[in-house]
Amino acid sequence: MTKVRKSAVILVLWALFGACLDQPDCYNLTNNTVNISYRKIFDGALDTVAIESVTIVGFDSVFKSTNRAVTIPLDFTKTGVSVVLDAVEGTRLIDLGYKVQPQFVSEECGPRFLFSELTASSPSGDSVRILSGTPGGEASHVAIYRCPRNNFVRLAFKQVVDEDNVKDTVSIASTAANFEALTYYPISGELSYMNLPLNLNTTSTQITLELSNPSRVATLTFNYDLVQKTVFQVCGEQTFIANVQVSSDVFEFKKIETTRYVADSIYDPPKINFAAFQ
Repeated sequence: MTKVRKSAVILVLWALFGACLDQPDCYNLTNNTVNISYRKIFDGALDTVAIESVTIVGFDSVFKSTNRAVTIPLDFTKTGVSVVLDAVEGTRLIDLGYKVQPQFVSEECGPRFLFSELTASSPSGDSVRILSGTPGGEASHVAIYRCPRNNFVRLAFKQVVDEDNVKDTVSIASTAANFEALTYYPISGELSYMNLPLNLNTTSTQITLELSNPSRVATLTFNYDLVQKTVFQVCGEQTFIANVQVSSDVFEFKKIETTRYVADSIYDPPKINFAAFQ
């Protein structure tokens, strides 16, 4: 009997809540959504994550997500939801907690459910931060900080014009690595730069570029050192790359000379490590 009564109460409240949403002005009073954004742990800037699906534990629906953020609806019959973010790089679990209170607005709108005191944690070990404790609106409420992506080297294509090194573009039909690598961007087209993955399980990586205009194949061989260190406690010990060297049967390379960063080390987001000349 208790379960039947509880279900009936929930259905009545949901019906009243739905009636409220039929009125545009009433809808603006609701705050039952949480915006989750993806950010880089290095600088807090917005990140791009290849999201495949977003689900809430206990629900069949799959929610839409951009590669930078996702909006999660909150359940007014509970005080928390668990969100599963399936990405190319792995699965993230985010537990959202909140306080919910019914509140009578007006005869036109009826009751609404007021969400507040938002909390967030990650059983999968991600660094999660509350940006705003009150759900609703367009701003980001929760930020997920990605641990450093520490294996991408950047090449900038250059050409010599009047003894100056200027930007060049290269026609690339396809790109392949000699190990199973995550997607790297860009991989084809008329490109002026490339971010290429290096294998963290060995000290050498080969990248094959299929070039067009003219048609040929270029093999790039990278050699480097691997260093184990902890940069962020939440990320634990990671493998980092240093002293990168590259050679090719098609391109000539020149290490970038700058005082702003160490050109033969890896950064996130990637910085230019080498200039590549045809």
